[in-house]
Amino acid sequence: MLIDQDKELKEAILELPEKEKIKLLLKLISKDITLMNQLRHQLVDGHDSVDQKRGLVLKKIDGLFGRVKRLIEHYPARMSPGELLMHMREISGLVNQHVLITKDKIGDIELRLHILQMGFAMLPEDALLEPNRRNKTLVEYIAGRMKYILPKYRKLHEDYQYDLKDSMNAVLLSIYNSAVSRLATELNFPKQV
Repeated sequence: MLIDQDKELKEAILELPEKEKIKLLLKLISKDITLMNQLRHQLVDGHDSVDQKRGLVLKKIDGLFGRVKRLIEHYPARMSPGELLMHMREISGLVNQHVLITKDKIGDIELRLHILQMGFAMLPEDALLEPNRRNKTLVEYIAGRMKYILPKYRKLHEDYQYDLKDSMNAVLLSIYNSAVSRLATELNFPKQV
C-alpha cells in the first residue's frame, strides 16, 4: 500500500520528531540499493560525473564482450545466436542500471548502440545471413533494441545526434545487411540517419 492511501499513517509519520523522521528515512533508504545509488549520484557525485560513469560502464561492456570473444576463440563452433543473445541481454543490464541511476539519455543510446555493434562483430558472418529458426530470437531482439533506440535518438539535441550519427549508421548498415533487414523494413527503420 502506498503512503498516500493511508492518511493516518502519513500524518503520524509527519508528526514524529525530526530526529525520528531522519532515523526512519535513513533506515528505509538503506534497504533500497538502487535508491541509495540514485541519491549518491544526485547528492554526492553530482551530474558532472555522468560521463565518467558512462565510461566505466563502457569498459565493463568491453570486458564482458572480451570474455565472450575468448569463449568464441576457444569454442568457435559453440557460440550460437541464442548464446550471444543471452550475453547481450546480460550486458544490457549494465546499461539499464546505469540509466536508472543517472538518467543518462545520451548514454542510454550510446551504450546500447555499442552493445549492438559488438554483438554483430561477435557472430560469424553466416549466423545472421538470413532469418531462420536458430537466429529468430536474436533477430527480434536486435530489431527491438533499435526500435527502442530510434525514437530516443530523434529526441536528442542535434549536436548529440551528430555525435552518435556514425554509430547509428554503422548499426543500421549491419541491420540491413543481415537477417534483421526484413523486420527493419516492416518497422520502417531508416537506412541511415
